Amino acid sequence: MKEKKLFVRMPINMDYFLPAVAFVHNYVLQLRTQVGIGMKPKVEPIVIELWREDQYFFSPLFPRMELTMGDENRKLSRSEWACVVDLRTVDRALAVAQPVGKHITDAWGIMFGASPSPLPELGYMVMYGSREKTWDILVEAELTDSFKLLKYIEMNYPEARAGVCKLDTLRCSKLMDTVSSTKLLIARRSAATYLATMLKVGLVEYYPDDLPRTFLSQPPREDYRVVFGDCTAESIWPSLETVWETSSGMKYQGVPIIEQLPFTAEIVLGK
Repeated sequence: MKEKKLFVRMPINMDYFLPAVAFVHNYVLQLRTQVGIGMKPKVEPIVIELWREDQYFFSPLFPRMELTMGDENRKLSRSEWACVVDLRTVDRALAVAQPVGKHITDAWGIMFGASPSPLPELGYMVMYGSREKTWDILVEAELTDSFKLLKYIEMNYPEARAGVCKLDTLRCSKLMDTVSSTKLLIARRSAATYLATMLKVGLVEYYPDDLPRTFLSQPPREDYRVVFGDCTAESIWPSLETVWETSSGMKYQGVPIIEQLPFTAEIVLGK
C-alpha cells in the first residue's frame, strides 16, 4: 500500500514561525498517537517547508521530519499528498482567533485539529544557547526611544551592562545566541521576544496595536511585562524597573530621569 505523506507549509515571517513550531509539535504528536492506536493510517514522511535558509538552524525542533526549501510554484496534487497544512497566511488564523480572543496557536488548533500550547519546546536546542550573560539589559534598536531608554538605564542602573542591538537583521542562530546571552530584553513583539520567553529571559515587550492583544501574547510570569500603545521611553520605564528588580534583585537608584537627550548623531560624534 502506498504510504500517505503530510506536507506542512511554515510561515515566511519569523514572528509567526515559532508559534507555528508549537502547533506542528502538537499536531504531529496527536497524529502519531492516532496512527499508533489504529485510528488513522500511517502518514510518512512528514515534510516541513521552510522559506529562509537560516530557519534550518531550528531543524532539531522537527525530529523525524523532512525539511525542504519553499517553492511558490510547487504543485501539490492529491495523488502525492494525503494532507497539506498551509500556515503561511495568518489572516485565516486571525479571523478565527479575533472574535473570541484566542492565541494564534489556538486558532491553528481549531482549524486543523490540535491542542497546541502557545510556546514550542526547545528540547536539545537549549545546547545552542549561550551560557554566559554578555548583557544585563539589551534594548532593541527599532524601538522609538531606544537610545533615550539606554541613557535612562545608564543613569539609574550604572552597574548594569546595557546596550542597543538591531535584532531584526540577525540570522536565526545569531538571534538565539544574542537573546540567550541577555539577562533582560526590551523589544517589540517579534521572534526575538518569543525566543526570550522560550529561553526564560527577563522580558519587557512592546506590543503594537496592529493585532489583538491575545493573538501573539506570551504566558504570564514574574519577570515579564508587556507595554501596549505608546512606545516612548517614559511608558516603558515603569515595566523595566519592575522586571529588573525581579530578575536581578537590584533596586532603582532614584536618579532623576533625563527628559532631553542629544541626537544619535551627536552621541556618535562624542558631543
